[in-house]
Amino acid sequence: SDINTNLMWQKQDDATSLNWSDAKTYCTNLSLGGYSDWRLPEAYELQSIVDYGIYNSSVDTAYFPETQTSKPYWAISINISSSSEAWYTSFYSGSVGYKSQGYSNYVRCVRGAQIESSYTNNNNGTILDHKTGMIWQQQGDGIIKTTWELALSYCENLVLNSMSDWRLPNIK
Repeated sequence: SDINTNLMWQKQDDATSLNWSDAKTYCTNLSLGGYSDWRLPEAYELQSIVDYGIYNSSVDTAYFPETQTSKPYWAISINISSSSEAWYTSFYSGSVGYKSQGYSNYVRCVRGAQIESSYTNNNNGTILDHKTGMIWQQQGDGIIKTTWELALSYCENLVLNSMSDWRLPNIK
């Protein structure tokens, strides 16, 4: 169970790779731990268990033993540019991408409420993201390209609506 997201994850998958449609069916039919409301995770949910501080396997194997790294894991999320493709997460490197739903990938099921993206304009130059609880700067600084160091400095020195604890976002 992830106390940050309130999601419960399938601890150990069965190392079977399935096409996307069969992966959805697998999760829908899974009965595990006394629960039968399992589902294929959204791309952002699957990415939430990636540990970007480790490589090959970029997931904490104390919690997710024997996680497969030879192929990625399916997400329920469809590629908006091509409805025949779905998103995945690789636990070899933590990378995300999409591929044809006919490919065979691994499956890790999840249960818990899916949170829809929901934003509130605070009318003070900030936006509240209800999914994460984070507050975002509504408009950027107007610079199209910059270095990582300058972007980091900009965020660390930003004072907006009396808030000065801004930071550069990480991949999650």
